[in-house]
Amino acid sequence: MTTGLVLTIAVLALGACLLSGMRIALALTLSGFVGFLLLDGFDVGMSVLGTLPINTTSKFTLLVIPMFIL
Repeated sequence: MTTGLVLTIAVLALGACLLSGMRIALALTLSGFVGFLLLDGFDVGMSVLGTLPINTTSKFTLLVIPMFIL
């Protein structure tokens, strides 16, 4: 599939999820997973779905937010 077609499908999936009342975070996760699934296959999509949240939240720059609140 071409990148433009995958982008169109992912945006349509995001719009459908949002219009159905799904929470924004879950809709973005689902549409991103659909994009990875269509571009690279199921194995890569599951790998990204498992490692991306951990890699994103383990950055030290996010440590400032709870320390500022305390």
